[in-house]
Amino acid sequence: IVASNFQPRHRLDDFVVGDTNRLAWSAAQAMAGEAQPRFTPLFIHGGTGQGKTHLLHGIAAAFSAHSPTAPVLYMSAERFMMEFVNAMRANETMAFKARLRAARLLLIDDIQFFANKDRSQEEFFHTFNSLLESNQRIVITCDRFPKEVEGLEDRLKSRFSWGLSVA
Repeated sequence: IVASNFQPRHRLDDFVVGDTNRLAWSAAQAMAGEAQPRFTPLFIHGGTGQGKTHLLHGIAAAFSAHSPTAPVLYMSAERFMMEFVNAMRANETMAFKARLRAARLLLIDDIQFFANKDRSQEEFFHTFNSLLESNQRIVITCDRFPKEVEGLEDRLKSRFSWGLSVA
């Protein structure tokens, strides 16, 4: 796959930038740029309706514009879990892992839905590590700061703080 499930109509240029979200927008631009960003992962957190998903789609669109053959994968945490469960049932977990780990840019929306989902967290942990080891870009959104998500493994919370967290 080259690109999957992002909405190119949401562009970084269309994002309404204000004092409270300027850092998140700037970080999104850096993550989408041609140059390797100085941080990964980018962890964007904030309440409902603050534009987190818009930024994810905008990052995907901007990155795909300058790297059209690079695999970009956007999915909600819910979709990640659903596809992972389906892959386990169909005995196709290796294909699932390969698809995610081939991404040059992985965007996961609403990571808080991983709370108390041990097997999904385990799989995401290994995917996260694999992408970091191969110097790929990861962007995650959440409705709160990672340390505030009950039921999320400490090792994931720790890794999410390795990059840049912005509200």
